[in-house]
Amino acid sequence: MRPIIVNKTQKGDTEYVHVSGPLNEDATVVLTPHKTTLGKKVVFNLRDIDYINSSGVRVWVLFLRDIRKDREIFYEECSPAIVGQLNIVSSMIEHVQVLSVQIPLQCPACRTERLDLAHAGAFPLANAQLKAEVCPRCGEKMEPAEPLDEYFEFAAIRI
Repeated sequence: MRPIIVNKTQKGDTEYVHVSGPLNEDATVVLTPHKTTLGKKVVFNLRDIDYINSSGVRVWVLFLRDIRKDREIFYEECSPAIVGQLNIVSSMIEHVQVLSVQIPLQCPACRTERLDLAHAGAFPLANAQLKAEVCPRCGEKMEPAEPLDEYFEFAAIRI
């Protein structure tokens, strides 16, 4: 399995942290050195987290607990794997603002899949309309792969 990778960039007073790969028990070794080097405002881009196991959830939650004091923490472009965990592990979003998430779409005709991006002002999307995404393969209208009210359950959690 490939390792988790962390890349940091600074823009003004905000530190952008792109995390990619699997979030598992091996993530401790990669994340720990960043606990003391992060700025006061941190945006985690989580679009490339493609797998999370229970050990990875534990590692991430402990990492957040260690870094959240005196910091503003944001998530952007959360992958479906991350959103699934946000919906069942409330401590993954304690004191965190979710800026955007990826929504899995599927074509009902040919089963082509793709991801769309929803920003915080748009969720929960249970009653909202997604922009009309057309399947690049067959031209049919794509639909959310799962009910949006279930996908955005985490939006009701504000800690």
